[in-house]
Amino acid sequence: MGKRSLPLILSLALMLALAGVSPAMAETAQPIRVFVDGAPVQLAAQPAMLDGRVFVPARDLLAALEAAVAETRESGVLKLVAEWKDRTLVIRGNAKTAIVNGNPSDIGSLPKTVGGTLYVPVRWLGEQLGAAVQWLSATQTVTLTFAGEELPRVGTFDHLQALVSEAVQRGNSIAGRRDAITIQIDAMPAGGFSSTMSAADSAAAAGGDYSLTNTQVSGVDEADLIKTDGTYLYQVSGNNVVIIRAVPADAMEVTAEIPFGDGFRPVELYAESGRLIVIGTSVKPDVRKPQQTNPMPLGPQSAYGLIYPIDPVMFTTSAYVYDTSDAASPRLVRELELEGDYLSSRKIGDNLYLVSNKWLDGYRIMEGELPPDWAVPLARDARHAAKEAGLRENGSDAGEEAFTPVALEDIRYFPDFIDPNYLLIGAVNLADDTAMDVQVYLGSGHNVYASQDHLYTTVSRYEQPQTADAGRSGVRVLLPRITETSTDIYKFALLPGKAEFRAKGNVPGSVLNQFSMDEHDGHFRIATTTGFAWGTGGMQSKNHLFVLDDHLELAGRVTDIAPGEQIYSVRFMGNRAYMVTFRTVDPLFAIDLSDPASPKVLGALKIPGYSNYLHPYDENHVIGFGKDTVEVSWKDENSRVIDTNAFYLGMKVSLFDVTDVENPVEKHVELIGDRGTYSDLLTNHKALLFSREKDNLLAFPVDLYEDLTRHQSRKPLQDPGDAIPDFGTFTYQGAYVYRLDPRQGFELRGRITHLGEDELLKAGQFWHNGDRFIRRILYIGDTLYTVSDTMVKANALDDLKEIGVLHIKESNP
Repeated sequence: MGKRSLPLILSLALMLALAGVSPAMAETAQPIRVFVDGAPVQLAAQPAMLDGRVFVPARDLLAALEAAVAETRESGVLKLVAEWKDRTLVIRGNAKTAIVNGNPSDIGSLPKTVGGTLYVPVRWLGEQLGAAVQWLSATQTVTLTFAGEELPRVGTFDHLQALVSEAVQRGNSIAGRRDAITIQIDAMPAGGFSSTMSAADSAAAAGGDYSLTNTQVSGVDEADLIKTDGTYLYQVSGNNVVIIRAVPADAMEVTAEIPFGDGFRPVELYAESGRLIVIGTSVKPDVRKPQQTNPMPLGPQSAYGLIYPIDPVMFTTSAYVYDTSDAASPRLVRELELEGDYLSSRKIGDNLYLVSNKWLDGYRIMEGELPPDWAVPLARDARHAAKEAGLRENGSDAGEEAFTPVALEDIRYFPDFIDPNYLLIGAVNLADDTAMDVQVYLGSGHNVYASQDHLYTTVSRYEQPQTADAGRSGVRVLLPRITETSTDIYKFALLPGKAEFRAKGNVPGSVLNQFSMDEHDGHFRIATTTGFAWGTGGMQSKNHLFVLDDHLELAGRVTDIAPGEQIYSVRFMGNRAYMVTFRTVDPLFAIDLSDPASPKVLGALKIPGYSNYLHPYDENHVIGFGKDTVEVSWKDENSRVIDTNAFYLGMKVSLFDVTDVENPVEKHVELIGDRGTYSDLLTNHKALLFSREKDNLLAFPVDLYEDLTRHQSRKPLQDPGDAIPDFGTFTYQGAYVYRLDPRQGFELRGRITHLGEDELLKAGQFWHNGDRFIRRILYIGDTLYTVSDTMVKANALDDLKEIGVLHIKESNP
């Protein structure tokens, strides 16, 4: 008999002795393992399960923790006395009550004595010692995490296997699936009015007469496709980054171009006078180069994936830092790289915070098919004497500073996490020479919100899926159970060059996007939706707003808003929040948050359509950007309405007057196009340009679709087939430029396009020439700039007359 069988035999013998389990049942038992702060603990006697509780040999576990332990017998009864740090425990084998620091403590179950060893419930013992205790049933593993640890540690590869296996059994994620993570980089904002400024306001505060990216929180910059420092435009164009001298507007020129190799794709950038940061993703050969394993056969595990690449690759998120003091000759000074897919980033002053999600090959980790170093995430911080930017194969020069692994003992995990992937947070102060600080957390992240002081990540939590047989093939599939959801919230302090974990919280429901969150006066506010829009009974959707304190404990809430509908947008404005829900009409709810312990709905407005994004005009007016809709009613043979649905039409821009917060009013409306009309602004707040200082300037890109055959009625019709609106025909793409006045409403001052008449004539019904579609609109001084991948136009702000045009060479696909 092999040596590996001995622990199992001992464990079975103990369980038989403790619980009287029959040998036939005990043969399938799995040994119970114990981890302390991520490291395995070797016990002379095996733990056992009894009456649903895990019992451990008290003396062995306490000795492993380096406690002073003494055992005696009094009248034949075993007595244990342990001294550990500031705690004294007295346990008797015949007493359900122990003495801890002189006070009685209910053990919950009578201790067991087997073969001269005293057994007690591990949860009770761990908690008396100040540990957080977690039971991983899927792998028969107990973890103890002691006070002083910000989060429990992964510690060892064995512990990682146990955690990943438990997550798959517990959650709705499929280990090994790259699409298990919901990543939403570009989302609609819902930040606080007191901490939110227009791009123009932010630029003015920075001392420049030019627009900045429309960000969620003042002082917290967000990366975008295009930035300006008041003289130059910095633009992601295909696989290149171009630097354009935009002043004077009638003599624009490309001063520099940074091409990247096929392995790196620039996604966003930060720019300011003298510095450019390009953020993107890479796919490159994996430096660990494990041996190829055979493809996984069809079977119960087929949901984890079937084919592995012949040449292993790694996905990374990079930030390339350039010195642009000479904009004609940008010089690379630093490369920062994290393993994983790009999730989000923020920049506060000189501090850059980079967030990625690293996919774990969960199946092969659980099966032990991968060596431990394959499960360790990598990071790289390479500094350079300033050198000219040029073509960079895979985004980096060969032979430069190698990746550094983040050891498993330095990786923390979110207790009861759902997604078995890594969340990496890289933080660096670009003004000094300090190395990038990298924190890794097992458990992934979905949405990211950041104030000037804290970064929050959220993860949606679903009930464990059911497993069902798909048929004679024997292949099992995962069938998700329709159930409620909740959201885990993790809070990190943003320090100079570092992000440190601070607190964990949980609220019912799921989060729409990062801008369903806000921090204000020491409280964290979050809006969620539970249930489903088309659910009934207990599964009917409802919407809620929760206020949490500094420790993410519940301080106040208002729940069950708009049953049967779901959140489409939220805007926090100081002590108020505005929430838009939708199913067939668009209710705008005004919520009072002045008392964090007792938030309440003050008023509501129901109108056709919905708003995807809300933007503050001032403290009494909110701009809504979304879609117009038409209701369609289905009737039976007796003309009774049996169901009503809503179909979206063209784009709708509304100005809401909330001066009388109990009676909000839709004061002005602007309708654009017909069904099919779209704007990047509906899914990305950065596409908006708004400035009250520039004569109430409001501008955004529009893909215009118009119904050229008939006018669509906005009233329900008897025949639903006739009432369902047809898609329009593509007729225009460009910037719509408005003047917005609360008294006069929306005044369309003009449109600017990069498409020629010949291109519009040959467009057809559906046409998407992305290279010429305007993506962003900026201003410098009194000049308005519209930017597409292959063109920049400059127009005068006062009359929109064209000043100059710059053609950029065709971008790489």
